[in-house]
Amino acid sequence: MNDQARSRLLSRILQWTVALTVPVMLIAWFMWDFATALGILCGSALGALNFILLGRSMQKAFANPEEHRGSKWTLPVTMLVKWPLILGGLAIVMLYLPVSPQGVAIGALVSLVGGTTAAMREHRAQR
Repeated sequence: MNDQARSRLLSRILQWTVALTVPVMLIAWFMWDFATALGILCGSALGALNFILLGRSMQKAFANPEEHRGSKWTLPVTMLVKWPLILGGLAIVMLYLPVSPQGVAIGALVSLVGGTTAAMREHRAQR
């Protein structure tokens, strides 16, 4: 998979994430409350950030594979800071925003479904 295909896949993942997040968030707002809807939005945004950081680190690793072989400390910087950034963002969301925890979990799941859907459609298109 070349850089253009990876960028297209990341773009489609983000498109599917947004396309799935908006209706789920609106349904949650009407069925439950604003805190759940905001939690879905924040969880989905954190999931999208995860895909963005993962995509960038994979692009860098595939661009220079010899540079990143061997020690685990030769990983791209985005891979090393990915989890602290995501967990820091999650802590900020949970501590300082009026969100419900189940909304954040649903949002993360929506992002995962968006990523899976985009990857499956891209795989079918390549056949």
